[in-house]
Amino acid sequence: MEIIKIGYNSFKIALNASEAVEYDISSSDVNDDTKMNKSLKILLDKITSENRIDLENDKISAEIYISKDGGCEIFISRAVSVKQGSRQSKQEMRSIYRFERLNDLLEVCSRLYNGNANASAQLYYNRETENYYLVIYGIAPKEIKYAFICEYGERVKNSLLFYIIEHCESICEKNALEILSKLL
Repeated sequence: MEIIKIGYNSFKIALNASEAVEYDISSSDVNDDTKMNKSLKILLDKITSENRIDLENDKISAEIYISKDGGCEIFISRAVSVKQGSRQSKQEMRSIYRFERLNDLLEVCSRLYNGNANASAQLYYNRETENYYLVIYGIAPKEIKYAFICEYGERVKNSLLFYIIEHCESICEKNALEILSKLL
């Protein structure tokens, strides 16, 4: 078992195939929330006691990715408490979209850039699935004026960012909207 701290509120647990079996985590159970919650609780109880990680009073989210060899990667994110009345800054807001077609991605970038969206973006490519991931900073996921993005791509959970950074190829580190809008 390998535990990697990704950020202040997030970490990754990597299990090999035998460890995944030991904790009863398999691809057939990923959609069974009751079984996965039980398996994760057992795993997290062990990790927190051995590594002095305090998750007792924290709300957490978990993303599980099963590998072909039977092992898995589990990305754990703690909910950050926000003081009542405060708002996220534009830099803290993040939305992630997956695109299957390059033309759809370019159309979205063009519309956002030409519409003067006050946002920055990064682009990643997953060679295995042949999908593009556009990570947009400065746009809240539920802003209605940006709902058109879902006509071209699919919004994915923000916690997927750690997986994307680790497993996908970085195509454009910054200014992705400007650069990609000029390709259309």
